[in-house]
Parts: sequence; structure tokens; C-alpha cells
Amino acid sequence: MDPDRKDWPPKGLRALTNEKLIDKVHDLFLQALPRCKLGLELEADFTTSFAVCAEELHELRRDRNRILHSAFIELEAGGEVVGLMRSDPRLTVDEETGDVLYDQEMLTPESFATGMRRMGEAAMFLGRAYIQHSSLPTR
Repeated sequence: MDPDRKDWPPKGLRALTNEKLIDKVHDLFLQALPRCKLGLELEADFTTSFAVCAEELHELRRDRNRILHSAFIELEAGGEVVGLMRSDPRLTVDEETGDVLYDQEMLTPESFATGMRRMGEAAMFLGRAYIQHSSLPTR
């Protein structure tokens, strides 16, 4: 939006929700990509990769919201915490069966590592896309 950094700090995307920010950055990337003259195959690869990343960011956003709206329950046995469960108090209904659905999960070191890895992979992709895109001639 402002490659020469004339307006610093940048203000153009500040007022957006996280959902709208992901969509806007995705749109801006797709608009700028043809100006890079990468060739059809590489441009198509960037387009597909960025769409996959944007969807992953939306999933991470939904995960964040689930976590924020959840209660965390310590499971104790013998006076020690033996487990931690996340439980979203908002109930949903299965559209096909009408059954009440509960959103709960046991939290483990592996579940935390998986979440951190997903966030790290998305951040690394965006960093590489930014560096590669900003180093290409666009004029």
C-alpha cells in the first residue's frame, strides 16, 4: 500500500478486524502479483500458496476465538493436576441430527506444539512471501 513508507507508521489496515485484515492482505497480494512479472507457473504457485495460507490464518483465527471463549478445567487425582481440558460453553446444534454438540478437547504438550507449529509455518510463509515480493521489480 505504501512501499516507499511515506506514511509511517502505516495506518491503512489498522481499523480492520483480524478476519477482514487477512482478506485485505490476500487481495492486496493478488493485485500486486501480476506486476512482478513472474511467469504464469510461478504466479499460479504464489496465488495457490497464498490462498492456502490465508485459509490457514482464518482457521488459526477461529481457533483463537474458540480458546478465548472457553473455560479451562483442571482434572485432579491424588491432589495433583493430571490433565487440562478446554471446554467452550457455547453449545451448537448439529444441523442434520439436531444433537447438541460440545466443543471440548484435552490439552496436551502435543496439542500446544501443534498449534505453535501451525502459527510458525504461517508466519514463515508470510515472511518469505513478503521478502520475495518486496525484492522483485514492480514498476
